[in-house]
Amino acid sequence: MTIADIKPIPKYIEKLIEREDKKDFKNPCGTTRFYAYMSRFKKELIKITVAVKHYKGKRYYKQVAIHGLNAKKCFTKDMIFYYIGGYHVGWFAEGIQKNEKWYEDDKWCLADDDCYDPYAPVVNRDYILKFPEFKYSAIIEYEYVDVFKYLRIYKQYPQAELLVKFGLSYLAKLKSILSMIAKDKAFRHWIIKNRNDIATHEYYAETIITAFKQNKPLDEAQRYLSWKKKITHTKDYKPIKELFRGKQLERFFYYIKKQGASENSYIDYLKACNYLKLDMTEDKNLLPHDFHKWHDIRIDEYATAKAIKDEKERKKLYKSFAKISEKYLPMQGNYNDAYICIIAKSPADLIKEGEILHHCVGRMGYDQKMIREESLIFFIRTIAEPDKPFVTIEYSLTGKKVLQCYGDHNHTPDTKVMNFVNNQWLPLANKQLNKIKKANRIAA
Repeated sequence: MTIADIKPIPKYIEKLIEREDKKDFKNPCGTTRFYAYMSRFKKELIKITVAVKHYKGKRYYKQVAIHGLNAKKCFTKDMIFYYIGGYHVGWFAEGIQKNEKWYEDDKWCLADDDCYDPYAPVVNRDYILKFPEFKYSAIIEYEYVDVFKYLRIYKQYPQAELLVKFGLSYLAKLKSILSMIAKDKAFRHWIIKNRNDIATHEYYAETIITAFKQNKPLDEAQRYLSWKKKITHTKDYKPIKELFRGKQLERFFYYIKKQGASENSYIDYLKACNYLKLDMTEDKNLLPHDFHKWHDIRIDEYATAKAIKDEKERKKLYKSFAKISEKYLPMQGNYNDAYICIIAKSPADLIKEGEILHHCVGRMGYDQKMIREESLIFFIRTIAEPDKPFVTIEYSLTGKKVLQCYGDHNHTPDTKVMNFVNNQWLPLANKQLNKIKKANRIAA
């Protein structure tokens, strides 16, 4: 196809576009929209993308891209793509804009096929059925607008039609699923049997394949894979990812679920074990039969060992800690008649808080986090008992958010306390933090 072969938009196509535009945009003024229509050049199916703009009571139409189903290049005109701003079209020639854009020259140019394609809705999708090779493609039932992507895959995997007809269009573009359907009859039957569940939840392709191969419920496989992604992409969980590899990671997942433990609790436990130089290749240390019992034992052993080692540096530690507490003192406060929030004043405060509330705030390096100004520890108290440990907060100075908020035995506080923390204390604490940072900049 050459530039000379490009024909104007047919009038009946303009009417189809206008009908769709009226349906989708009740107040379209000032906005550029995109639609597409299918046509033929010789024996090849082509898709023409049209930009539409409504200006002073009139719709303007402009062809901006032409893609061939089997072509590696496309034609584009008066359109540019920004990764942040998306597609932009020049309308200077139509008299809509005053200043000519540098990318608008009213000339057709060649570009890579995967560029300059806004994936616009196709107004005459039934035209595709005129091509014998796509007669049974189920393209009318296909739920998405990227019809060329689907048709290219369909040519390679005709089994995609099966998925579309069963309401699984989102799977019809996944080659891993299509490849298995083509090879494995049992997998095809399994997909059909579970189609309602799959369509409702739109599971990962990996979830579907895992559930089939391991004969697991889909939701169970999805929970594990979602958790696996969290472990893999969260920096704080790197020690878990390094310790449990391959099948061992799945074993760890089911272990903590059975134990009713959390990843953060295990990280604390692991830090203590490493500090005590325990052999983590032994199952009794790696996955103790009673995690909560051995978690507390190892934390206590860690605290004792660390206290002995840090005895000579205790004065320096307390002085540094007090300096940070003083700096961020304005962030504490009494914002209602039920609760108050105070900042930890010393490492001893953390130890006392942790011992009484049975968690690790006094033992697992939170004092060092405060000194490094990575996070701050605040205590929520009731007005009635201001000296009695009640709820502990870890606050991120960089993220300006609550990282952890726990009461006795790492239990989540009730709704009233969480409402106080998130809706009363946190906004005002963030406001005070901004003032502190501004004062420090001026002083510097």
